Amino acid sequence: MTIEPIKELYFGKKKLKIHGRYSVRIDNTIVIEPSDAPEEQIDQYIGEQKKADKVSVKSYYGVPPRELPGPYVMKKSLGLLILGKE
Repeated sequence: MTIEPIKELYFGKKKLKIHGRYSVRIDNTIVIEPSDAPEEQIDQYIGEQKKADKVSVKSYYGVPPRELPGPYVMKKSLGLLILGKE
């Protein structure tokens, strides 16, 4: 499990600019530790779209995003964003 910086998250077709760190576990669960995203913005994002067929994570500008096929569901736990397989 490698921890990398995150700049943008594409959950389905919706984009969220988020800064922090993320990792992908062996079971393809994505764990994001946001550093500057407001709680209200994250709650709104989760409320609008709870499920996605594809997730993309952009860690560095100029590098193509890492794409993971879904379906994924998003939830928040102890300040972390958890994107798990359904």
